[in-house]
Amino acid sequence: DPEHAPLMLWLNGGPGGSTIASGLLFENGPCRFSPQTNTTVHNSYGWNEKVNIIYLEQPVGTGFSHGTGSSTTLANLAEDVYAFLQLWMHRFPEYARVPLHIAGESWGGHYVPNIGSYIDQQNDRLVYAPHPGQLELKLASLTLANGLTEPLSQFETSVDYLCGGGPYPPYEADDRRCKAWRA
Repeated sequence: DPEHAPLMLWLNGGPGGSTIASGLLFENGPCRFSPQTNTTVHNSYGWNEKVNIIYLEQPVGTGFSHGTGSSTTLANLAEDVYAFLQLWMHRFPEYARVPLHIAGESWGGHYVPNIGSYIDQQNDRLVYAPHPGQLELKLASLTLANGLTEPLSQFETSVDYLCGGGPYPPYEADDRRCKAWRA
């Protein structure tokens, strides 16, 4: 029911990883690329069965995006995404009435919380000081899939998960690879 389905903004990580190539064509989009046939095939598990999805390349210059400016901080990136969403909602006002979900994976673990926080701040500001032409974004949720939020501690624990510490580990703790990684 696309007329009433929620809206999701999907961001892949990297930084510099293409959301269109990864998220749209290899993960949760309506189709997948088949290396066997060099064509796209229907993805029966595509998230678009439940939500309308915007796949956004971030930061500017990543993947298929282009422009003259560039985001140099997560704060800049959040402002850019907010500006994009404002333009999107004005162009497609039917989406301004539905819940907005922001999801990302990997380095998106940095993008999504910063974007969500900025949207929340702007929505609060609009309550007290309305700005003509600026829309309240109906932020409903933030989702991190395999979010890389704190690489130092996350990378440090990878060996533990691979070598017996996680569910269904691919290697035994005494495997030669595990011993080498720990060394």
